[in-house]
Amino acid sequence: MQDTLDYARTLARDEILEMQTRGHDVAALQAEFKRLTKAKRQSVERYHALYEKAHALGDAPGYRGREPSDLAGIKKLRPRGPRVLKAPGGTRLKDKVLGGWLGRIAGCILGKPVEGWPKQKIEDALVKAREYPLSDYFTERFCKAAGMNRKPHCLRNNIRFAARDDDLDYTILGLHLVERHGFNFKPEHVAEQWLARFPYHMVYTAERVAYHNLVRGIEPPESASFENPYREWIGAQIRADAFGLVSPGMPARAAQLAFSDAALSHTANGIYGEMWSAATTAAAFSTDSPEDALRAGMREIPQRSRLYEALDATIDWSKQHRDWQDTWQEIMRHCGKMSSVHTINNAMIVAMALMHGKGNFTRTIGIAVMGGLDTDCNGATAGAMLGTMLGAEKIPARWYNCFHDELHSVLVGFNVCSIADLAERTYKQALRHRRARAGR
Repeated sequence: MQDTLDYARTLARDEILEMQTRGHDVAALQAEFKRLTKAKRQSVERYHALYEKAHALGDAPGYRGREPSDLAGIKKLRPRGPRVLKAPGGTRLKDKVLGGWLGRIAGCILGKPVEGWPKQKIEDALVKAREYPLSDYFTERFCKAAGMNRKPHCLRNNIRFAARDDDLDYTILGLHLVERHGFNFKPEHVAEQWLARFPYHMVYTAERVAYHNLVRGIEPPESASFENPYREWIGAQIRADAFGLVSPGMPARAAQLAFSDAALSHTANGIYGEMWSAATTAAAFSTDSPEDALRAGMREIPQRSRLYEALDATIDWSKQHRDWQDTWQEIMRHCGKMSSVHTINNAMIVAMALMHGKGNFTRTIGIAVMGGLDTDCNGATAGAMLGTMLGAEKIPARWYNCFHDELHSVLVGFNVCSIADLAERTYKQALRHRRARAGR
């Protein structure tokens, strides 16, 4: 009973936070929640009633009808623009696919030791360790400067393989989905693979709620919305890369694949985050300009959504300010009250890193991680986008030699993978996808 009560309490608390993020006045709801938590007798029913009261507030003020969760509705509200771009083939395509994989893994491992840390804490420890700005994996000296009691295994000179992380599990699973079900897979196929390959305790927030809903027989798209306060958090955005990497120069196709994945667990901006990320990676095959890639990704989501507007503002701020820290301040003024694992604020950090990184891989993933919030996710996403743009040959070898071509995962059947093999399989799917679209 206590577990059930705790769960109901958490749902109510986090739904109120979600509504605050959307711009609703939640003072009365917060006061009611506080009274409930102090009451001698608490009940699941009263917390559920409070959850429903918060949930009923609905769309962000001024955004009703502007943030649909169905694919047809999303497509109607996209800005105009090219949906297919010219992309390389042959060895250059293969190198870019490998660059996307290596970039994601390096960015993830870089951000892993400081996941959830605020920007200032990371910066203070880096300065104290005389390692600011961040230009390589964290060190034991950094850990000592930060007062860390434990030493993470993802430290410079300690890395022997790419450690397991959910940001990487989902990239492997995305590739497997395409290999198993083709380029028209449905959310039901995603659900099937989650239940077959993911341990329940290794998925989090929106994914855990969706998983729980699936077990209870609640199928997509309801699995994404039923009692899910995390439906616009970052979980879907981190699952995008495989869909971009198998869609070179096809941002619209990448976004459609990402939608089928995201709709299992997310709604509205939670879905848009994955669509934007996948489309940006697909566009990165076709341009040397981070801004062009970011804007190609944005063309696949509703133009008047909160995510689109936030990304548009971030690009403008990045062009106005020479120092990324000034852009970061603008981002915090815009969405400083959001959860540190929301889609919108973390997407803004990624866009900031791409813009201020100016095509330099080390600088880009360094900024993505130094910006704080969901550091492993942001390092991974920025790394994948720029790694795809640059290709493996232009990523400094120190970022990946330490992996010894080995990536670990909790996915059943994929516990230890060769990175080179994953990239080769992705390249083959990219060629299949390109041929399939050309034949239409």
